[in-house]
Amino acid sequence: MFISGYSIGFSYGPAIKTGQFLAGAKRLWTRASQLYVAHIFLFLFFTAQIARTAARFDNPMYKDEFNIAQFLDRTDIMIGQALLLKYKPVNLDVLPLYIVLVIAAPAVLWSLLRRPNWTLLFSALFYFAARHFDWNLPSFPGGKWYFNPFAWQFLFVFGVWCGFGGGRIVRPAVLSRPVTIVAAAWLVFAFLIVMTWHVPSLEQFVPQALVRAIYPIDKTNLDPLRLTHFLALMVVLLRVLPPDLPGLTSKWLRPLILCGQRSLSVFCFGVLLSFAAYGF
Repeated sequence: MFISGYSIGFSYGPAIKTGQFLAGAKRLWTRASQLYVAHIFLFLFFTAQIARTAARFDNPMYKDEFNIAQFLDRTDIMIGQALLLKYKPVNLDVLPLYIVLVIAAPAVLWSLLRRPNWTLLFSALFYFAARHFDWNLPSFPGGKWYFNPFAWQFLFVFGVWCGFGGGRIVRPAVLSRPVTIVAAAWLVFAFLIVMTWHVPSLEQFVPQALVRAIYPIDKTNLDPLRLTHFLALMVVLLRVLPPDLPGLTSKWLRPLILCGQRSLSVFCFGVLLSFAAYGF
């Protein structure tokens, strides 16, 4: 979400600043419509892939585990809910989130043009309010969106803010020695906590008060621990990978660059491959 927001701020920021707001908004909403079409086609192919696998191996577990059993039983109702982005099989939660945020991006850019820091502050306050009051969009037949757009919008808006010009302002402070040390220490702490998930014998060294403080580490509402972990990782990467690093232009990295330039295609193909790999 941060990279998506940054690319929007970086790409559309200059046009917005020169008064081409309507042209930028039109392009963003066109992009949102393309994402929506891609999501619907991915939904159909992904559902068909799971249904065929379940039938071929006579194993209904696939339909239940990937949340398509209801769709196959009541297609007349579920197809409408899928078109409204209220019904989503497993692994198809990211694109709807991105669609909603891209639709809102013109309003974010308009606010950043006038009050950039106030816009970021409002986004942060909205993030905490959404977590506190449990604001979210509804899913069908019950529950809420797995990735809460009211919470994840902060990471997106922060990315737009950085790409719009805020990143250059805070870069010297972010790359200062004290901030880098704190970020590195936080990553070491996170690594040690994660190791307790894989090596149960290490759990005894984690105080119970700390366990109660950090768990559960929520993904739906972008837990602050996840957010600070990302920020710490970004600080360290900016420190060790300067933008003028010669290796970033190496021909060996060309495949990765092409993947980044075709991120939507790579994502859709990756979803289909993930289930294929799961089947094996």
